[in-house]
Amino acid sequence: MDYVFMFYYSQGLTEYYMHLEDDVTAEPNFMSQIREFIDLKGDTMWDVLAFSNWGFIGMLFRDKDLRILGRFIAQFYSDMPCDWLLYFYTRSRGGKAREENHSRKQRSQEHEMDGEDVNCETSCNQEDIVSCSQNGEVITKSSVREIGKPLTRKVFLTIGIPTVQRTFQNKTESYLVETLNSLLTNSISEEDLEDILIVIFLADTEESARMKVKQELRSNFAKYLEMNVIHVISAPSSFYPPLSGLKSTFNDGPERMYWRSKQSMDYVFMFYYSQGLTEYYMHLEDDVTAEPNFMSQIREFIDLKGDTMWDVLAFSNWGFIGKLFRDKDLRIIGRFIAQFYSDMPCDWLLYFYTHSRGGKILIKDKSAHWKTELFHHVGNQSSSLGT
Repeated sequence: MDYVFMFYYSQGLTEYYMHLEDDVTAEPNFMSQIREFIDLKGDTMWDVLAFSNWGFIGMLFRDKDLRILGRFIAQFYSDMPCDWLLYFYTRSRGGKAREENHSRKQRSQEHEMDGEDVNCETSCNQEDIVSCSQNGEVITKSSVREIGKPLTRKVFLTIGIPTVQRTFQNKTESYLVETLNSLLTNSISEEDLEDILIVIFLADTEESARMKVKQELRSNFAKYLEMNVIHVISAPSSFYPPLSGLKSTFNDGPERMYWRSKQSMDYVFMFYYSQGLTEYYMHLEDDVTAEPNFMSQIREFIDLKGDTMWDVLAFSNWGFIGKLFRDKDLRIIGRFIAQFYSDMPCDWLLYFYTHSRGGKILIKDKSAHWKTELFHHVGNQSSSLGT
């Protein structure tokens, strides 16, 4: 907040503002070099020019942007260090981060093909595309769908459910059957049943665990598999950016960094697969139960919103659980999360996403929350390692 105060005081005094600290020295003729860089940028759009690689030191801003920058930092002043906030500020303004990390190739979805840079998504059938692997190969929906058939029409709602084996101290817990029973047999009409698609993402890396889930689904939900209400998908290992050896953030150890970074990319994969299938997408977890008539209440909230602009509607206060997105926004939010997959937990990224789109932080935006929670967390064993 000291920095915010400085930005606010300085706004309107000069054409540009540069931030330093009280323990730096300057190169000779630094002023002429600053002028030269500004002149080189000409009329191009920029938010920050960097004359040092150290945090806020040597960062140059236009005077007209100081209050915008200050408000952004004030919005998240207690969430993370100010250096990180500068990183997110540049991204939220539509520019590149000052520091591009090793996974930039995956995140931008651009690869070299036939000697020129192209977007790999344009190289195949748009309706069947999921994404690109790390080496630029196209990943299709048909290739990752283990159970289910292509839809013959676009329905109302996709419900995405990632599932993973929860084992701790030789004890394995599973809540998926309870979750699906809550959605399919206790809370939904036959009419609504024809207007949903449930996408179950197999997050386990071990084939034996994935097979167990599929057997469980065939044993308990054969009727719904036959109706093509349920799709079961998994992501190839080639989809993921590096998940090991990541720089630690929030004092998380290597196992925690792996788990939360993979979880973020799991969600990205689900968004990409689901894009284009239905009008809306709602994210759940495999350890929740639904309120009766949840579908009618979701429709009611969407109708109440009418033509107003919104990015996320919340039907639960728990992380990503019960968060509803428009189909057209799925690839946008997927790319946002992929950009910062290892920087912070995906729940936090969701908050930054809504703010970067011009809205309020989701947890503070009461207008984005339905009057009651429709989905309740019932799991006692976390999918996180060792908790």
